[in-house]
Amino acid sequence: MKKYIYAFSLIFIISLPQISAKNYFGLKYAENILDTDRLDPAKLSRLNQIRTGELIYSRLWRYNDRLLLEPDLLKELPVAATHNGQEALKCELKEKLKWPDGVPITVADIQYTLSYYKKNGKGKKKKIAQNVELVKKGESSFLLVGKEKNWRYEAKILFPIIQILPKHILKGVITLSLETPYVKKPMGSGPFQMESKPMIEGNNVEIKFKRNDYSIDNPIDKELSIQDVIAVTEPSRNNRIKVMTMSDDESVGRLNEHKGYDLLFQNIRDKETLNALYREKNHLDARQYISNTVLTLTFNTQKPYVNSVAFRKTLDMIIDDPSSIIKFYHEKLTVVDFTGPFSPHLGVIDNTIKDRVGTKDEIVSDLKDQGFIVEEGKPLRWINPASGEEQKVSLKLLYNSNFAGPGTPEKLFLDAMVKNMKEYGIEIIPNPNNRINFKKSLKEKEKASWDLAIVQYNFGLSGDVSHILNSKSSSNYSSYSSLTLDKYLKQYKSGNSQARNEAIKKIHQHCFENLPYLFLWSVQPQVFYRKIIKDITITPQYFFTTIGKWGIESR
Repeated sequence: MKKYIYAFSLIFIISLPQISAKNYFGLKYAENILDTDRLDPAKLSRLNQIRTGELIYSRLWRYNDRLLLEPDLLKELPVAATHNGQEALKCELKEKLKWPDGVPITVADIQYTLSYYKKNGKGKKKKIAQNVELVKKGESSFLLVGKEKNWRYEAKILFPIIQILPKHILKGVITLSLETPYVKKPMGSGPFQMESKPMIEGNNVEIKFKRNDYSIDNPIDKELSIQDVIAVTEPSRNNRIKVMTMSDDESVGRLNEHKGYDLLFQNIRDKETLNALYREKNHLDARQYISNTVLTLTFNTQKPYVNSVAFRKTLDMIIDDPSSIIKFYHEKLTVVDFTGPFSPHLGVIDNTIKDRVGTKDEIVSDLKDQGFIVEEGKPLRWINPASGEEQKVSLKLLYNSNFAGPGTPEKLFLDAMVKNMKEYGIEIIPNPNNRINFKKSLKEKEKASWDLAIVQYNFGLSGDVSHILNSKSSSNYSSYSSLTLDKYLKQYKSGNSQARNEAIKKIHQHCFENLPYLFLWSVQPQVFYRKIIKDITITPQYFFTTIGKWGIESR
């Protein structure tokens, strides 16, 4: 009898790891780099830092995957109010909110957070904190009072970047330094918390997060709740892709050693790599999400030829053909056509505006009307009024070779554009620069090195386009200046919702008619993930906002 008991026990023991593996509810992803000493939410700026912050922290309200605002720690979205004649937002916290250590979340935490951001925040995080005063109304209710006119709209847009800090943990801390223990292992009220300080071996970093039992986000099916998240460094793009193609069984070993990746954040555009990933359809899927990033042809309006609106419109007819653009991208990718600076996802653009089109004869006629000499098979020429001599039209095209590298859709488009221009006698001289030199060349005051530039702009979740259009902005690389446009931009930034929507349409129309930039298109990015992950949604730029509601099947 003892012999049988021993044999059964041995079988049971041997089977335990396998049983354990089938009850694993973890998720693992990789980053190029992971920051372990810069986890101060007031300073998070890199994508890897932002994703870490989304795992750890909550905010008062947030964006969802459709770029709509929704409550996070609040019961409902803030309501417009006034306080001593100033604009305010009325807020009330949800009931029974707690930090991971069981301490209640109160208005005092919000007050401390704002004071911390006011002193330590960067950019817009600092700005929004400095322009607001919190007036306590109760343990869970308060007013956010603006210090500037027309403050409410901007506050609603920007407050989702303010992540709430625990006052009882940080009491007395004015500034977080690299020596502050909290920075190495922060605590928030988000869906996950750091289980321990990051494991660091050379350049390899591993951060393990465990489920926050007090989180307000839960999956539809609680039985599928993600119990832990592991973030690791993996600089090699090819390795990240290779590990993603592991089967689900291979990805988690007999002892729950998680070897595979479950999410791939890379914005992959080349057809060959995408085809390889889509071939793994037995265990992988892809989710596209909204992007407020647009590719442009930036005109140097201070240079000859390009300083003419009529000439820029002619270039528009030659270049921007949506049907010819799509062919450069994988059939699974969604290419969104732009006719102005605002994303069609905003829903308030002027939909009557369509891409300029023209036949070859119409384009040639336009060039001749502008005084150019057009002859079949010969370079396009122009009579210099100062010397009376003919000059060949030659344009230098600046682009980022790290972005538009060999084989990328963007490089294929660029090559096609050079070819199409040549058909009309216009010489385009490509000028590739690496990422650093590209940015440097864009910012040259004289802009002597380029006439045209392929530039990708990210307008963020707020959709603010002022930095590339305002006459006085250092990021207005086109050097286009218009008092009329400046007026529309001011209305856009300071008005109420109705005034803002009107301004969006006016800016859209102005840009289309004057073409400081030729706004081309946006490609919706995508995340590859294992099908065992359920109810996945991706919030643009933040990614993990809703991860607390995701589910995962066991392995």
